[in-house]
Amino acid sequence: MIDIHCHILSGLDDGPDSVEGSLQIARKAIEDGATDIFATPHYNRSYTSNKEVIANKVKVFNQVLTENQMSLTIHTGHEVRIFGELLDGIKEGKIATLGDSNYCLLEFPPSTIPGYTRSLLYELQLKEIIPIIAHPERNARFIQKPELLVQMIQQGALSQLTAGSICGSFGEKIKHFSHLLMEANLAHFIASDAHGLSRNRPYCLKEAMHLVERTFGTGVVKQMELNAESVLAGNEIYPVEPLAIKKKKFFFF
Repeated sequence: MIDIHCHILSGLDDGPDSVEGSLQIARKAIEDGATDIFATPHYNRSYTSNKEVIANKVKVFNQVLTENQMSLTIHTGHEVRIFGELLDGIKEGKIATLGDSNYCLLEFPPSTIPGYTRSLLYELQLKEIIPIIAHPERNARFIQKPELLVQMIQQGALSQLTAGSICGSFGEKIKHFSHLLMEANLAHFIASDAHGLSRNRPYCLKEAMHLVERTFGTGVVKQMELNAESVLAGNEIYPVEPLAIKKKKFFFF
């Protein structure tokens, strides 16, 4: 299993404070069946570690994993808070795509979607960079107007749900909305987004996949695993056409 979104590297953002904390996540990831993890520290106003810094950290931590005889490989990445000059940041080598592929993990502010989003996503794709929208199920604007996410997916973006959202770590409303996104073909990956083992975003990828399998079937889980493998291999992903979400299903939002 491949985890495309994890804050496993220490000392770069709000993930673990030490290498031992990183190893704790790694042990749980291996227990869950993960073979590869994209390290995706935040890139935003508070955290600005560039691509080179991350690559060096990944190299060192992979060596630590080898020394500890742990069968897990870490790859470079960023979770980038969307901003107007994002494309320049990629060109200048500040921002890391996932494993130097043409997939870039983006996040939005918790309650808004900037007005320039549509044009930015279009510009990224003109440069053959495929945006993966991180945890849309936790964005208040997507919850209010899920058709905005539908439009982005129709225009070539992909989306990634957080395992904890599916497992109920963020409450029943987020869990329910996550399931609605799954039903509507609006989710292409499930990732841990783990920040540690004792925080509100622990590593629960295996549990989430089991829940999805029970609810939506083995085929959906298999497709998500294949999508993550495609990111690792740098191959193209061909998503199923998204559907509209019926408003009556989430009236309580």
